[in-house]
Amino acid sequence: MEEKLTLPAKLGGLLWLYSKGSTIPSKSHTHRELEVNLTLTGSAVYLLNGRRIPMHPGTLLWLFPAQEHLLIERSAEFEMWVIVWKPALIKKLNLHSPNKTLLLNDPGHELGRLLKPDAALTIDQLCRELQQHSVSPDLFNSGLSYLLLQCWQNYLAGSEAPRGNRVHPAVQRAAHYMAKEPIHDRTDTLAAACGLSRTRLSRLFKEQMGVSLSEFRSQQRLHRFMAIITRNKKYTLLDAALDSGFGSYAQFHRTFVLHMGKPPSDYFAGKIP
Repeated sequence: MEEKLTLPAKLGGLLWLYSKGSTIPSKSHTHRELEVNLTLTGSAVYLLNGRRIPMHPGTLLWLFPAQEHLLIERSAEFEMWVIVWKPALIKKLNLHSPNKTLLLNDPGHELGRLLKPDAALTIDQLCRELQQHSVSPDLFNSGLSYLLLQCWQNYLAGSEAPRGNRVHPAVQRAAHYMAKEPIHDRTDTLAAACGLSRTRLSRLFKEQMGVSLSEFRSQQRLHRFMAIITRNKKYTLLDAALDSGFGSYAQFHRTFVLHMGKPPSDYFAGKIP
């Protein structure tokens, strides 16, 4: 599914710091823009073209326009830079080899590496500085072009990260279903939709995803909850929890504390009327 990113017309792209509480797309998607993610703290997992890609501090991962991706797991302390470049800005750079890879829609495999600590710090500092200049399109676009080449050069100099493991098509479908909507997160319904028995799906999912179906289900319910409560300020915590697929407020409360480190009443103190 192609997602249309909302980017300012005068800017050649955008960057933002993704952190705890940020919402994420609930469906596997692509977009016309080239994207790169730099993990700063914590850990997460992407599903990228049928592979499970782990993200750890210092990991730089490129997401090309034709590469379908979905962030499916993230720790409470996970934080990363998300940077996107419009195709028009990249074409203006008149790139030469090996930089021409940046013009591709899909390089044919995932491009992720572990950066040297000083390289990760440099990119982090560039992002923070560039964020302050988004009101000046010419300055921002020039900085964004420089940032693109810095990310690529530091990627080329980085250490090879372990390639993500290929996941069974049924496991991938199950992850997408559970990320998409609450109706698919009942195990019997899920197994039938994926074409496997409940027992085989549960075993394969745990082996290949590193978490059980029930753990992953709770994570996705919590992601949905955060998206709902962010969009709908008039929702109560209970309303948002039930709409997210939790069976009760007690179940939601346990999951929230486990992943966010504090009760929802403390986390949202003063944020919800």
